[in-house]
Amino acid sequence: KQWYQRRVRGEELKKIADGEDEEEEMRKKKKIPSEKGGHFIRFLLDELNCNIDMYDQEQIKDPDDVNKFPAHYGGLYLFYMKPNPTSDVRYPIYVGVAKKSFRERFQRQANDNFTGILGKIWSGEFKFEGHGVYAVCTHHQGPAAQAIKKLLLDSFHFPLKRNRRGQLRRELDTSEQLPAEYVKDNYDIPWKECLEKVAAAGQ
Repeated sequence: KQWYQRRVRGEELKKIADGEDEEEEMRKKKKIPSEKGGHFIRFLLDELNCNIDMYDQEQIKDPDDVNKFPAHYGGLYLFYMKPNPTSDVRYPIYVGVAKKSFRERFQRQANDNFTGILGKIWSGEFKFEGHGVYAVCTHHQGPAAQAIKKLLLDSFHFPLKRNRRGQLRRELDTSEQLPAEYVKDNYDIPWKECLEKVAAAGQ
């Protein structure tokens, strides 16, 4: 009887877990894959006066490459993939906030075997063949950085996120990129409100 109760309970927990995954998928479908939103994200960063071109042709290939990033300040940053250094095609894959130092955060991303995004890309665990990883570091910090990060995570589904079972939710989607105007016209992204929050945070 106890074995049967445990089995029933196990099946109930599996149904709950599967239901939560299904709900997560439904929520995810309302978001745009971040790779497809590359043009819109570029537009948003331009509106926020971010210098996207500073490191745009400098691929991050190994731990030594992270030493070129600022060590004495941090802020909002994005990792993205490009087929080659001079390409204008950018596939955003990750957004984060370095509270103190871009270099320190990127070093952890390179060397941490458990959560290191860069290390997992270089090792092939994240299979992005034919593309290199690049970064954009912004000057936005504190509440402004958090507001931008929240908008991006609420509006886009970034591939470098894992589900509750520790599985990578999907691989890199390079099928298409949507024009920025199309995203603005067809998706309810409160980007203007985000600009207002960022401006207010800087006052």
